[in-house]
Amino acid sequence: MKSARQVAVQALIKVNQDGGYSNLVLDHALEESGLDARDKAFCTTLFYGVLERRITLDAVLARYCRQPLKKLMPQVRELLRIAVYQILYLEGVPASAAVNESVELSRRMKCGHASGFLNGVLRAFLRDGGSLDGVLPDRAEHPEEYLGLFYSAPLWLVRQWAADYGIERAEGMLAASVGRPPLYLRVNPLKNNPADLAAALREKGFAVTVREEIGNCLEVSGTGAVDYPVLYKRGHFTVQDLSSQLCVQALEARPGMRCLD
Repeated sequence: MKSARQVAVQALIKVNQDGGYSNLVLDHALEESGLDARDKAFCTTLFYGVLERRITLDAVLARYCRQPLKKLMPQVRELLRIAVYQILYLEGVPASAAVNESVELSRRMKCGHASGFLNGVLRAFLRDGGSLDGVLPDRAEHPEEYLGLFYSAPLWLVRQWAADYGIERAEGMLAASVGRPPLYLRVNPLKNNPADLAAALREKGFAVTVREEIGNCLEVSGTGAVDYPVLYKRGHFTVQDLSSQLCVQALEARPGMRCLD
């Protein structure tokens, strides 16, 4: 049976080689994986984390790899990326485990000849502290380059935002662009109401905030998945981003009106 890391690596290869939609590729990979809920969550974290932080991860690897990353086997390249991602961003994963698992996976994924290379690159990174200290440029001298690498954003975008909004506001925008966004639900008032649905979700261990300024909106966080089979399939709510809900609120639609989405 495949591990969460192997499923993540194979999904990343498919996205980068075939150009598939990341969510569709991952959903298909998880459906066929046989992983339990916990491993599916870990796989999802690795998959989206590597995609989100790839600019930063590649800057780290460029420092320790003698050959360009584009010349590496796809399996080796993604194994390096997920290992560095775990070392930098996942506090719950020991660095040694991140390295050992990638080296072991190289043997299972038909690139065992590169296991020594993988081990050498990752161990060298750990010997230097396993951080971004030696990778990031001086912030005072090169603020835009620093922010681009720290937040894994294209340099042209950082420069554009800095020119349009100033460097401080640009950094705030960059900070908001990374990490897992909150989960927002739109409550169906014909089936439920925000207070009762929030209470039902809290009983299942979720932290729920009723966003009264939006209307029938809940902000949900916590481990696990919202109870889709019961509440979602019965039409009690839909998952909708806060910005989309604000658009609907601004429309002020009334009964009998026709609206084009």
